[in-house]
Parts: sequence; C-alpha cells; structure tokens
Amino acid sequence: MRIPYMEKRIQDYEQVNQGIYMISEILRYIFVERMSLNETADMMGMSGQQLKDRIMTLEQMGYIRKANTTVSHECGSCASCNACSTDFGTVQYMITDKGSKLIEKT
Repeated sequence: MRIPYMEKRIQDYEQVNQGIYMISEILRYIFVERMSLNETADMMGMSGQQLKDRIMTLEQMGYIRKANTTVSHECGSCASCNACSTDFGTVQYMITDKGSKLIEKT
C-alpha cells in the first residue's frame, strides 16, 4: 500500500540532503581543498557564474562572510592558499563557524 504523504516527505528529505551535500562540497573545495572557482565549478559540473550565484547564496545563508577589505590572514594558510584569489573580483570571503561545522558533519 502506497502512502503518498510519506513518499512526498521522503522526496523532500532527499532534496534537502542533496542541497546540504552540495553546500558542504562547495565549501570543502574552496576553503579546505583550496581550489579556485574554476576548479570548483568543474568539480561541481556547473559554470563559473552558477557557482558565483551559489556563493552569494552561501553568504546570505551565513556559511561564508566577506572578509575585511584588507586581508586578515586569519586562516594562517597564506603560503598555499587560493581562497583569497581574484576569482571573486575584489571581494574576499572567509568561512564562518556555521560553514566549518557543516563541513565537519558531512
């Protein structure tokens, strides 16, 4: 016997999980693996513009934040870091505690 309500809830749950996985993968590629935006977009199978759009959403959701206009070097990885690259234009981003926690969970 099929229960349409339960099937819909399962589908919704799976979509949420896929969204969380995508968010964590973008964060991981950019801030842990130190990939460029182009490399990250290739890994995610999307265009650079699509990735930039998602990055704006990640900022709105509180997973990343704009860094001060002067680079703070807070992460301590500057020697090998690509996260502050010019792929964002003149805007530099840092991962927030919320973003870090998500990466740890997934």
